[in-house]
Amino acid sequence: MTDEIIRWLPAALIGWYDFKENAKALCITGENAAFDVLFDVLREKGLAVEKIHYGRIYGLNGRYDYIAAADVLERAAEPARFLAEIKRLLSDDGRLLLGTDNRFALKYFCGEKDRYSGHVLDGIDGYRKVSAQRMEKTGGRAYSRAELEGFMEQAGLKHRQFYSILPALERPQILMKYGYKPNERLDVRVFPQYGSAETVYLEEELIYDSLLDNDMLHQMADGYLIECSMDGGLCGADQITVQGDRSRDEAMATIVEAGHSVRKKALHKEALPKIRAVAENSAYLKAHGIPVVDGRLEGDSYVTPYVEGQISTLHFRDALREGRDKFQKEMLALKRLIEASSEHVPYDGVDWTHFEPGWEKRKPDDPNLHKWEELAHGSKEEKNDIGVILKRGYIDMASLNCFYTKDGLCFFDQEFYIENFPANAVLIRTVDFIYRDCRGMEQLYPKEELLGYLNLSRHQNVWRRKGNSFLEKLRNDRELLSYHRKHRRDLRTVQSNRHRMDYTQEEYERLFTNIFRGADNKRLYLFGSGKYAEKFISQFGKYYKIEGILDNDGGKWGSALSGIPVSPPEAILKEEMPYRVFICVKFFEGIIEQLKGMGVNEISVYDPRLDYERPLPQTVKEEDGGAKKYHTGYVAGVFDLFHTGHLNLLRRAKEQCSYLIAGVVSDEQVIKSKKTRPYIPFGERLAIVQACRYVDEAVEIPAGKPDTEDAWRMYHFDAQFSGSDYADDPGWLAKREFLRQHGSDLVFFPYTEGISSTEIKDAVSRENG
Repeated sequence: MTDEIIRWLPAALIGWYDFKENAKALCITGENAAFDVLFDVLREKGLAVEKIHYGRIYGLNGRYDYIAAADVLERAAEPARFLAEIKRLLSDDGRLLLGTDNRFALKYFCGEKDRYSGHVLDGIDGYRKVSAQRMEKTGGRAYSRAELEGFMEQAGLKHRQFYSILPALERPQILMKYGYKPNERLDVRVFPQYGSAETVYLEEELIYDSLLDNDMLHQMADGYLIECSMDGGLCGADQITVQGDRSRDEAMATIVEAGHSVRKKALHKEALPKIRAVAENSAYLKAHGIPVVDGRLEGDSYVTPYVEGQISTLHFRDALREGRDKFQKEMLALKRLIEASSEHVPYDGVDWTHFEPGWEKRKPDDPNLHKWEELAHGSKEEKNDIGVILKRGYIDMASLNCFYTKDGLCFFDQEFYIENFPANAVLIRTVDFIYRDCRGMEQLYPKEELLGYLNLSRHQNVWRRKGNSFLEKLRNDRELLSYHRKHRRDLRTVQSNRHRMDYTQEEYERLFTNIFRGADNKRLYLFGSGKYAEKFISQFGKYYKIEGILDNDGGKWGSALSGIPVSPPEAILKEEMPYRVFICVKFFEGIIEQLKGMGVNEISVYDPRLDYERPLPQTVKEEDGGAKKYHTGYVAGVFDLFHTGHLNLLRRAKEQCSYLIAGVVSDEQVIKSKKTRPYIPFGERLAIVQACRYVDEAVEIPAGKPDTEDAWRMYHFDAQFSGSDYADDPGWLAKREFLRQHGSDLVFFPYTEGISSTEIKDAVSRENG
């Protein structure tokens, strides 16, 4: 299923387009096999379609109503001549749909490697640094919009229009007619995607709105879909939002048509029932007094009029700028609308054991098994914190799918509802949208205060998980986890790359990467006594002795953090032994200048978002018997009711590594993730694992950082070992991809059949039953 979802992602490039029935089409293919799926799109639309490699187009005979291609013009030795050949093959009313890269794409300015040369910035400067031999070897190059226009003009393709694509040609999410300004924020719709995410140093979605305001985004689009016609007729769409990552029965496109209508269209015939569901949902909400944009069914689409209005996210922000009272009044009005959108389910009619996400994992001994039922029958305050349970919870009744017009709030595009769904899980989405990337909101009205005012605070994490779990399934996030990790940038990497640009290589390594190099024989001090310092102490405190903490806040002088005294910065000048200061604050630039001004030059900067190699003992137990395939290995587990399956895993792991670290899951994390309570308390489980002859070091897996990525960043192991029962799990395969990208690996061992902690627990329960 995963491979099929990925294969169809580029289909969104033309899957939304209206094709004439029984027309004749040609699909031109090239070196990029990802776009071969365009042939399947044309065939699925009922066209008589042929396929040909771009190099064989010269001299081809035939007339076609449609010609579709992507990433082929860039491969042509003579682009204008290539386009002229395409024009020759088009019928008198034929259409060309051509997907192209943009050498001035925003992604390239953010650090993405050029698609063709494989190096950053090559396309931006017109490939001037690339030799002729190298250019010939790459077999292609990107062009700017002006260059593409020139080729079209030379080829005689007079009737054309460009659609700007975000975030990538291989995975279009939004297409906008060149020059069109959408009536919504793009950063909440677009997930940037890269072929070389490891070189990116800027979060491009944070500047979409600024680029639009300055008429720059279209020039810097990540790619273009160019529509050309022979008779002058062109598509009337202004904006197309596509959900190509959904399953075939959920995949849709939302098409804004020339400012007069909006069309919700099924990308595949399997999604037609969902189109009818949109119409039914609209009627249902309207019957419950909810203002919705009226619409009608037309073939494979649900059509509504274009509404002139402000996306309500911006309306709520404007309301707060006018005053708290107005903001609170507007938010309460939204809350009442959500609560009125469906019948209320009596608490006695709710299956509370299945209420919280992850209930599928719940075991009979889960201490939270009856938590929600007890709250639902508890005090008035506890019931207020749960709030209304809706028979139909329309999860998109959030500010992202709502206009503010002269008549007030008006909802649109209500595709989904979830049965027996809390109204608070719908409401909190709007709160999060309002505060997203808007620092001014936090200063005017702290988010936590608003959550408290709306009775969302106590269970806010559950409300978010309720919504996110539905959306993750809809977007196939689990199936696409490996794909996303490969193509979406890691913010730690972005931060590291950005630091690297501000300093010389030597300064960068000393300040940010090799922060412990040469520190073994120095006395260590921290600068800053906040959360960063707490994280430093938690991460490295047991390996390095910290002599003191420096802070500019006089109110903290004389206090202590984790038993370490806090002093004014000048106290460091009294230190007579060699020392190093680790800056543990988010905005460190001023601190660097301050310390250098004091004559302090032994400085490193700690950032919990970056990776640091933890010091590991280099000793190897005598029974190791020589060199192993890996130096440092890692195993993670609960290790409850320690049995031969655990022993076999640890033994096999130790056979392959010189130093084995065993991560033991805390009681808190077992309850949270596995929905059960361990029989053996954490302290005893940790001691049992540490006593195993195959384990060199047993460590607690932090509850807040339980994943493989977190463990690797802390221990930088060469391999993680796991049982083969996870070998086909998409989540574990994504972990393996991450490790391999960082020079490590994930090794699966045969699962020990017939024995597990769960089976032992069940046997004990039956015996005591």
